[in-house]
Amino acid sequence: MECRKIICRFCLLFFFFCLISSCATKPKFSGNADLCGLVVDENNRPVKGFVIHAFCGFSGMKSAVTNENGIFVIENVPSGKIIFSGEKKNYSKLSDVNYQFINRGDIFCCQVKSVKAVIDLVDELILRDEIQTACKLLDSVSCEKKSAEWGLVQSYKFFLADSKNKKTEILSSLKESAFCEYVKNLEVFIKRKKTF
Repeated sequence: MECRKIICRFCLLFFFFCLISSCATKPKFSGNADLCGLVVDENNRPVKGFVIHAFCGFSGMKSAVTNENGIFVIENVPSGKIIFSGEKKNYSKLSDVNYQFINRGDIFCCQVKSVKAVIDLVDELILRDEIQTACKLLDSVSCEKKSAEWGLVQSYKFFLADSKNKKTEILSSLKESAFCEYVKNLEVFIKRKKTF
């Protein structure tokens, strides 16, 4: 008799467990849903005004801009593979980040670097003789052309460039900006050293 009561209780608990678990949100869904995300900087502070693009396969490209809390919402996104990209002036770009949108409750989070953080990291990479990685990092920065940040990035690119043509190209772009005096001094330095 006691054994029957235990079996009945067990069956009743099992039934309730099955009922509850069938009502729970399934992690994999089909169809469309709103996709939420967060963009933060190197100090985990929200980045306002970061433009996010989501390539959603056959549905094409959808975009959003982060608010003051670094949050964005892209509406009506199909489940499956999403490729993110994005940028904001004076931050590193976000490019070709793969994401599987299979749970409506997930939040896509990414971290980008400010120009200052990029330059600090480039300095470290140079000291470790990781020049190619430093160049790629500099290429990832989005700056307004002819701004102070742009000039700083171009100067680093000049010194890290491995060919005369690349150095000449960078100098030409700097000459057309407010950095023409800097370029003149740089050209004098190069002539004295006779290296390019």
